[in-house]
Amino acid sequence: MYRQILMHPSQTRLQKILWRNNPSANGDTYELTTITYGTASASFLATGCLKYLAEQHAPQFTRGSACVLRDFYVDAQRSRYNRRIETNSR
Repeated sequence: MYRQILMHPSQTRLQKILWRNNPSANGDTYELTTITYGTASASFLATGCLKYLAEQHAPQFTRGSACVLRDFYVDAQRSRYNRRIETNSR
């Protein structure tokens, strides 16, 4: 999930990695453009992004947005699909 969420260009300078192929080589610096798994803020940013999108698209996707707003915790969705209820509610 994290690799699918792009960072705003103004924020990529805050996530950099230093890479070198061997200890004697000069390092290259890279700015990461997506949320990075394992950082303290990763789950907060990912969940915040999902909730923002759910709020923005609630009129189009009422059931899906309600599920996202209600059932996401940290980076896991805690809901399930109940076909009988969904079928009978139409």
